[in-house]
Amino acid sequence: MQVSFTGTRKYSLNGDNIDKLKMVAYTMMGRQDINILCFGGAEGVDTDMLCYCGRLKNHLLPRTLKVILPDTIEQVTEFARDSIEKYADEVIELGNKITRDDGYNSYRLRNTELVLDADILWAFPKKGNYPRSGTWMTVNIAKNFNKSSKHQIAINIRELERL
Repeated sequence: MQVSFTGTRKYSLNGDNIDKLKMVAYTMMGRQDINILCFGGAEGVDTDMLCYCGRLKNHLLPRTLKVILPDTIEQVTEFARDSIEKYADEVIELGNKITRDDGYNSYRLRNTELVLDADILWAFPKKGNYPRSGTWMTVNIAKNFNKSSKHQIAINIRELERL
Protein backbone atom coordinates (compact mmCIF):
# COMPACT_ATOMS: atom_id res chain seq x y z
CA MET A 1 0.00 0.00 0.00
CA GLN A 2 1.03 3.58 -0.59
CA VAL A 3 0.29 6.59 1.59
CA SER A 4 0.76 10.18 0.43
CA PHE A 5 1.07 13.33 2.52
CA THR A 6 0.16 16.91 1.67
CA GLY A 7 0.03 19.98 3.84
CA THR A 8 0.49 23.65 4.40
CA ARG A 9 3.85 25.31 4.08
CA LYS A 10 3.37 27.54 7.12
CA TYR A 11 1.79 26.54 10.39
CA SER A 12 2.23 27.15 14.10
CA LEU A 13 4.87 24.92 15.67
CA ASN A 14 2.77 24.45 18.80
CA GLY A 15 2.64 21.13 20.60
CA ASP A 16 -0.80 20.18 19.28
CA ASN A 17 0.27 20.58 15.62
CA ILE A 18 3.53 18.70 16.14
CA ASP A 19 1.70 15.93 18.00
CA LYS A 20 -0.77 15.53 15.09
CA LEU A 21 2.05 15.17 12.58
CA LYS A 22 4.17 12.83 14.70
CA MET A 23 1.22 10.60 15.60
CA VAL A 24 0.36 10.11 11.93
CA ALA A 25 4.03 9.49 11.05
CA TYR A 26 4.38 6.88 13.82
CA THR A 27 1.10 5.22 12.88
CA MET A 28 1.83 5.04 9.15
CA MET A 29 5.43 3.92 9.64
CA GLY A 30 4.25 1.22 12.06
CA ARG A 31 1.65 -0.29 9.75
CA GLN A 32 2.84 -3.52 8.17
CA ASP A 33 0.68 -3.11 5.07
CA ILE A 34 2.28 0.18 3.97
CA ASN A 35 5.45 -0.05 1.91
CA ILE A 36 5.68 3.35 0.16
CA LEU A 37 5.24 6.80 1.70
CA CYS A 38 5.09 9.79 -0.69
CA PHE A 39 5.78 13.45 0.06
CA GLY A 40 5.44 16.62 -2.01
CA GLY A 41 8.86 18.06 -1.18
CA ALA A 42 7.88 21.63 -0.24
CA GLU A 43 9.21 23.13 2.96
CA GLY A 44 6.53 22.80 5.63
CA VAL A 45 4.37 19.74 6.30
CA ASP A 46 5.81 17.88 3.28
CA THR A 47 9.40 17.96 4.53
CA ASP A 48 8.46 17.80 8.22
CA MET A 49 6.60 14.52 7.62
CA LEU A 50 9.51 13.24 5.53
CA CYS A 51 11.86 13.99 8.45
CA TYR A 52 9.59 12.36 11.06
CA CYS A 53 9.18 9.24 8.93
CA GLY A 54 12.86 9.23 7.98
CA ARG A 55 13.96 9.27 11.62
CA LEU A 56 11.75 6.24 12.29
CA LYS A 57 12.87 4.31 9.25
CA ASN A 58 15.76 2.43 10.87
CA HIS A 59 13.66 1.47 13.89
CA LEU A 60 10.64 0.01 12.10
CA LEU A 61 9.87 -2.11 9.07
CA PRO A 62 11.72 -1.22 5.85
CA ARG A 63 9.74 0.96 3.46
CA THR A 64 10.41 3.41 0.65
CA LEU A 65 10.22 7.17 1.27
CA LYS A 66 9.51 8.83 -2.08
CA VAL A 67 9.47 12.56 -2.82
CA ILE A 68 7.69 13.92 -5.90
CA LEU A 69 8.84 17.38 -6.99
CA PRO A 70 7.00 19.61 -9.48
CA ASP A 71 10.28 20.73 -11.08
CA THR A 72 13.79 19.79 -9.88
CA ILE A 73 15.47 19.51 -6.52
CA GLU A 74 17.41 22.70 -7.27
CA GLN A 75 14.09 24.62 -7.12
CA VAL A 76 13.29 23.80 -3.47
CA THR A 77 14.59 25.65 -0.40
CA GLU A 78 17.90 24.66 1.16
CA PHE A 79 16.15 23.09 4.17
CA ALA A 80 13.83 21.05 1.94
CA ARG A 81 16.74 19.95 -0.27
CA ASP A 82 18.79 18.88 2.78
CA SER A 83 15.83 16.93 4.20
CA ILE A 84 15.15 15.24 0.86
CA GLU A 85 18.80 14.30 0.36
CA LYS A 86 19.03 12.92 3.90
CA TYR A 87 15.80 10.90 4.11
CA ALA A 88 14.31 10.17 0.66
CA ASP A 89 15.00 6.81 -0.95
CA GLU A 90 13.59 7.95 -4.26
CA VAL A 91 13.18 11.44 -5.75
CA ILE A 92 10.99 12.00 -8.78
CA GLU A 93 11.64 15.32 -10.51
CA LEU A 94 8.73 16.02 -12.86
CA GLY A 95 10.64 18.85 -14.55
CA ASN A 96 7.68 21.19 -14.94
CA LYS A 97 8.72 24.81 -14.56
CA ILE A 98 6.90 26.62 -11.77
CA THR A 99 5.37 29.73 -13.34
CA ARG A 100 2.51 32.07 -12.68
CA ASP A 101 1.77 32.16 -16.44
CA ASP A 102 0.16 28.70 -16.41
CA GLY A 103 -1.56 29.15 -13.05
CA TYR A 104 1.16 27.15 -11.33
CA ASN A 105 0.05 24.03 -13.19
CA SER A 106 3.30 22.33 -12.17
CA TYR A 107 1.89 22.00 -8.64
CA ARG A 108 -1.36 20.49 -9.94
CA LEU A 109 0.65 17.91 -11.91
CA ARG A 110 2.73 17.05 -8.81
CA ASN A 111 -0.39 16.84 -6.62
CA THR A 112 -2.01 14.53 -9.16
CA GLU A 113 1.06 12.29 -9.01
CA LEU A 114 0.76 12.17 -5.21
CA VAL A 115 -2.81 10.88 -5.59
CA LEU A 116 -2.55 8.47 -8.56
CA ASP A 117 -1.04 5.48 -6.76
CA ALA A 118 -2.15 6.36 -3.23
CA ASP A 119 -4.31 4.12 -1.11
CA ILE A 120 -4.34 6.65 1.72
CA LEU A 121 -4.02 10.45 1.62
CA TRP A 122 -3.19 12.45 4.73
CA ALA A 123 -3.86 16.17 4.34
CA PHE A 124 -2.82 18.83 6.84
CA PRO A 125 -4.36 22.15 5.75
CA LYS A 126 -4.30 25.37 7.75
CA LYS A 127 -7.32 25.76 9.99
CA GLY A 128 -9.81 28.05 8.33
CA ASN A 129 -11.09 28.39 4.81
CA TYR A 130 -8.29 28.25 2.20
CA PRO A 131 -9.99 26.47 -0.71
CA ARG A 132 -7.36 27.52 -3.25
CA SER A 133 -4.41 26.09 -1.33
CA GLY A 134 -2.33 23.26 -2.73
CA THR A 135 -3.39 21.06 0.16
CA TRP A 136 -7.09 21.43 -0.69
CA MET A 137 -6.24 21.04 -4.38
CA THR A 138 -4.73 17.63 -3.59
CA VAL A 139 -7.74 16.63 -1.48
CA ASN A 140 -10.08 17.63 -4.33
CA ILE A 141 -8.02 15.69 -6.87
CA ALA A 142 -8.37 12.62 -4.63
CA LYS A 143 -12.14 13.16 -4.21
CA ASN A 144 -12.57 13.44 -7.99
CA PHE A 145 -10.44 10.34 -8.49
CA ASN A 146 -12.70 8.46 -6.04
CA LYS A 147 -15.78 9.47 -8.08
CA SER A 148 -14.38 8.04 -11.30
CA SER A 149 -12.48 4.95 -10.15
CA LYS A 150 -13.14 1.61 -8.51
CA HIS A 151 -9.94 2.11 -6.53
CA GLN A 152 -10.84 4.34 -3.58
CA ILE A 153 -8.38 6.53 -1.70
CA ALA A 154 -8.96 6.92 2.03
CA ILE A 155 -8.79 10.68 2.66
CA ASN A 156 -7.82 11.87 6.15
CA ILE A 157 -7.78 15.57 7.04
CA ARG A 158 -6.24 17.09 10.18
CA GLU A 159 -6.31 20.89 10.34
CA LEU A 160 -3.29 22.70 11.76
CA GLU A 161 -3.28 25.97 13.68
CA ARG A 162 -2.05 28.94 11.67
CA LEU A 163 1.00 31.03 12.53
